Amino acid sequence: MKRLTTEEPMKRGSMIEMINNIAKIEREEERNGEIWIEDLFGKRKWKEEIKEIGKMIGVELGEGIEFDARAFEGVHQDPTKSKLGMLTLMYMLGVGCANLRERLKKYEDGINWEMEAKKHAAEAGEMKIAIAEKLEEVRTRRRELKRDIEKEKDEWIKLVLKHKEGELEKQEIWIEKMLQRKR
Repeated sequence: MKRLTTEEPMKRGSMIEMINNIAKIEREEERNGEIWIEDLFGKRKWKEEIKEIGKMIGVELGEGIEFDARAFEGVHQDPTKSKLGMLTLMYMLGVGCANLRERLKKYEDGINWEMEAKKHAAEAGEMKIAIAEKLEEVRTRRRELKRDIEKEKDEWIKLVLKHKEGELEKQEIWIEKMLQRKR
């Protein structure tokens, strides 16, 4: 398992990390739990960003309680037909992303990552053991089929047994390749 939340998504460089961490709730005193976004252009307050986008498309959202009232009004408008509805949807998505990231971060902060790595390694080792056991099972069945082929007198039955043995040979080769990849 790999941690999804990071405090510096732009420094890590992955698009997925940027998406997972673009909106966050800042807990520093001067930011007072506000929602901020961080992308390639820097860190900004999400509410201010929405207001700026609103200005670009000719929608004034106002300050404080007026912003909240306009956003509430936008909730009741179809975002495909209303600029205010679209802005409100964008705002709500950003708030939702920040809240989900915050909950995930709290969860991840409680994980012992060293133990998780050991657990993952143990699970991978168990898988390797299971594959090796299956390989031994296939080899044993092939040996049995070869003995049966030698003993069998009926040519048709021999043909069927040879076909089954050939299928097991293909399985054996495939399993051996899997084991080599796991090493």
